Amino acid sequence: MDFTTNRIFLIEKFKAHRGFSGKPHRGPTGLVTGGPGGASPGLVNRCISARNKAATASQKAQLCTYVRDWKLHRKGIGARRRENCGGIRGQVMMLSPAARRRMLHTFRNAQGLSVMLTLTYPAEFPMDGRLVKRHWHNFRTWLVRKHGRCGVWFMEFQERGAPHFHVFLDAGVDKQEVSRKWYAIVGSEDPKHLVAGTRVEQLREQHAAPAYAAKYAAKAKQKAVPEGFQEVGRFWGTFGDLDLEPLHEARTAEQLVVDTATGEIEPDQAVRAIRVARGLINARRRERGQRRFRDNGRSGFTGYDIGPAMLYYAQKTGMLPGSETG
Repeated sequence: MDFTTNRIFLIEKFKAHRGFSGKPHRGPTGLVTGGPGGASPGLVNRCISARNKAATASQKAQLCTYVRDWKLHRKGIGARRRENCGGIRGQVMMLSPAARRRMLHTFRNAQGLSVMLTLTYPAEFPMDGRLVKRHWHNFRTWLVRKHGRCGVWFMEFQERGAPHFHVFLDAGVDKQEVSRKWYAIVGSEDPKHLVAGTRVEQLREQHAAPAYAAKYAAKAKQKAVPEGFQEVGRFWGTFGDLDLEPLHEARTAEQLVVDTATGEIEPDQAVRAIRVARGLINARRRERGQRRFRDNGRSGFTGYDIGPAMLYYAQKTGMLPGSETG
């Protein structure tokens, strides 16, 4: 028995064992069934399939279009589930890869970040992260309440072991006022710190903030917690009324009740949108000489720099409220 005959024999034996009926065919990324009785366990690809409503109903998709990027969230049968979720947050010891991805996504899709502040400590600095975060909390509160500012911040460590903050704001603030406030909050008595402890810079380019964030995320050395530093806490976050909402959000409808005004779309529409997103991602990867992206059908994924194209696709296909198919 050659390889091909043996493979066909094993497939037929497996179908007989599972009670499979109907001729199988290829779905978007795997094998599904088209026979009566719905999906066959073990052969149905665990992603949304346009050819199988039973498989589609078991998994829901949420499609989010942002200023620059596009995100797919999957949940339901076949989607990855995190174990031991909830409870008390553990102690933060490092900037994890997941936190780095979330930070970059926030920087890339936050609108209007045009000013960068740098806050440093004097020669004597605290080694307790709780005190450091209290200083930052007081300064952040002053920014929001007095100046109405919003933005994104992250913390890193200098070579001498002192923490310092980089803060990206939606508008500028007076440098002298910032220096005096930070000088008073940290309780510094060093005149040199009053002069050189802060810096205010105007960002010249629109994408300067995400570029700097990407550079920061790559500097693993400055994320290493110095020996003796306790309770480091979070490395980054947002504050104020920062606009991070997606430009368009759609999800597969419950019981196939479609309503574009609330973002409810047909499963087939979601499948087509996912295919378009995968095509755009691979087109960009080909331009950069990168390896082809493959969707595993279980977890979500992010398409970088395809947000405008996916927003245009949603408008042309009637996924946006009030839009008409073209």
